Amino acid sequence: MNFHQTSRAEAAPGQKTIALLRERDLSLPVTTIHGNRPGPRVLLTAGIHGCEYCSIQAAIELASELDQDVVAGRLTIVHLANASGFSERLSEIVAEDGKNLNRVFPGRDDGSQAERLAHLITSLQDDADFYVDMHGGDLHESMHPLVFIPGVAEKRITDRAREAAKVLDVDVRVLSSATTGAYNSAALRGVPSLLIERGGNGVWSRAEVDAYKRDIRALLAHLQL
Repeated sequence: MNFHQTSRAEAAPGQKTIALLRERDLSLPVTTIHGNRPGPRVLLTAGIHGCEYCSIQAAIELASELDQDVVAGRLTIVHLANASGFSERLSEIVAEDGKNLNRVFPGRDDGSQAERLAHLITSLQDDADFYVDMHGGDLHESMHPLVFIPGVAEKRITDRAREAAKVLDVDVRVLSSATTGAYNSAALRGVPSLLIERGGNGVWSRAEVDAYKRDIRALLAHLQL
């Protein structure tokens, strides 16, 4: 993918943009697809843990395959949230500060690298109608496919997330009582959210990535995107 730089991840109706979303020294690789038909605003993030390769590869392929003729509404895909963890092959943490990005949401604009990344992603969550955080095990984890549903949000938020989770091809669905994590943080602020897990042990397979993409496509169809 070839990226241009922008301060906001935007695309006009009927357009698809591929950009590096910049915030001072931070950058996020983002594809924004603004469909030709009206619909919801959906955000996908992958690579909050930089070695969860199945989710990252699925996000990259979806960003390439989907376009404005397929999508209704607006789909924003962050292909890799934790670039330093990815490049340094670090389990769970952001290289610059040693913090787990998934434990510092909603983040701080004046905080450490992980906290500022979380703050930037939070701004994208707050501009979405539904949020999916794509995970994939880690270097030390072999994950059975599952989905986490936020259980500490308002009932209408949890109910909408629970209904969406039903369309995924996973046989484990967990109602979470956690308040940390990107998807929990979004749900607490009123954005229905899910966390999906597929893969692990620092590898990915074609079958796992294809299954991940089918899940996301089914979810988008359910959301009428």
